[in-house]
Order: sequence, then structure tokens, then C-alpha cells
Amino acid sequence: GLQLYMARVDCYLISGGDIAIDVNAALVKELLEAQHLFLRRLLDPCTLSSLGINSRLMLAVLFTETGLMPIRIRRLLLALGRLRYMADLGEDRTVRMALMDSLDLFAAKLPGWAGDVAIMLSTLPTPIRIAPAVLSM
Repeated sequence: GLQLYMARVDCYLISGGDIAIDVNAALVKELLEAQHLFLRRLLDPCTLSSLGINSRLMLAVLFTETGLMPIRIRRLLLALGRLRYMADLGEDRTVRMALMDSLDLFAAKLPGWAGDVAIMLSTLPTPIRIAPAVLSM
């Protein structure tokens, strides 16, 4: 079941997660619902009811029993991995220059990729707030 999920479902849920940052919860809702639906079907409802777990209230169990990460966290980690990759590039690389421009936009409080990463971090269950000066290199 998990192998099928990783091969046929997960790849679509994380596609573009490193570049297209999830700043609007309503737009991510469909991805969350797809992940939760597949995982609920994966876990046997009879086993869950014998453990006294209501199938509608078991999101934490879905992830602890399968060892998977919630899709929002997974996509955030992909974006942070992309940020690290871009930061490690040489200053003459176009991608690095685009990152620096995005950081300048964030410092000027204008919309951009770095600002979207900051928004996503601030919407975590334990919010992480980043000032523009922290992201400057």
C-alpha cells in the first residue's frame, strides 16, 4: 500500500513544491484531502475501530502508523532544500542571482519567492517568523 502511494500518489502531491510555495491554505486543501483519503483507505478501518480510534479523528495516527510526513511539511522541506541549494551556488549563477533578487524584494516588503517561504513558515502549527534581515546573505 505505501509503495503504491509513494509511486503513484506522492509524486503528484509534491510536484513543484520546491518552487511553487503554498501560501494559500485553500489551494493546498485539495492536496491534503487527497493524501488523507488515500492513507485512510490504506489503514484497515476494522483495525482502527478495534483500537478505539474514530476514522474521522485519526490524522496523527495516519502519519505515525505509515511513517509518512504531512504534505504541507514535506513541501516546505522541499522548498527549504531548494533555498539551500540556491544559497550554495556561486554568485555568478543565474539561479543565485534570482534568489538574491527575491531576498531584495522580501526586504522591500514586496511579493516574491523568499516572501512566500516566510509566509509558509509563519503558518506552521508553531509559527516561525523571519525578518528580512535574517534571509539576507
